[in-house]
Amino acid sequence: MKNLTLTTLALAASAALILTPDAQAQDGGYVAAGIGAVPEYEGASDQQVIPFLAGRYDFGGRSVALEGLALRADLLSSDVWEAGPVATYTFGRDKDAGTIVSRLDEIDGAVEAGAYVARTWATGADGGRDIRVALQAVQDISDVHEGWIMTPSVSVARSLTPRLRVSTELSANIVSDDYAQTYFGVTPAGAAVTGLTPFEAGGGLKDVGLGLNWNYALNDTWSVTGYSGYRRLLGDAADSPLVDRIGDANQYSAGLGIGMAF
Repeated sequence: MKNLTLTTLALAASAALILTPDAQAQDGGYVAAGIGAVPEYEGASDQQVIPFLAGRYDFGGRSVALEGLALRADLLSSDVWEAGPVATYTFGRDKDAGTIVSRLDEIDGAVEAGAYVARTWATGADGGRDIRVALQAVQDISDVHEGWIMTPSVSVARSLTPRLRVSTELSANIVSDDYAQTYFGVTPAGAAVTGLTPFEAGGGLKDVGLGLNWNYALNDTWSVTGYSGYRRLLGDAADSPLVDRIGDANQYSAGLGIGMAF
């Protein structure tokens, strides 16, 4: 479990479709759990099966949501705006994360804290389609990578039938030099024990991704939710020997879970 990466967040984000927008506006919430497949570590070519957990509670127009490795609190009592604090967790890289990678030092899990803001528009003749634009920024507070991550995203959600709701999301991650060097850099010492070329990774646009979420309501309480996603590493993240030589810049993920509304 330690070698999970921030990719896991995308798996649990699918659970956000468990309730319709009207239901989410009322006091109440949901919990969801399931299994997913993600890369063994960021930039890895091999997959691993992992569990995921998500939940949300709405009260008085505000909400607290756990989506995989992110905990967010919406402090605005608004029908269209969200804003508040966010905490995220990035798992590190284990010694057993591949033959060559296992020779590198382990990377501990990192805790990041920051804030997010989002705006939602209800569109369509029946108002059944939502367009959401969000921006999240977090900073490491655990002295692991000592960097920051900024994540802009835009998603479109649509109820295709009274029971089936589908959402697509386009997102990107922009990172600092410290973050990039921690996860994609190869030090001279690391190069000596692995045979890889020394590499100084710089920050910038790390990746872009596209995700498809769906939720099928079995009844008023239970639902089945799923996710599939693709993320492409870019810039120094893709050029790193950890990715270009022994990994893969194409990162795939998928998940399936059961949700319960209350």
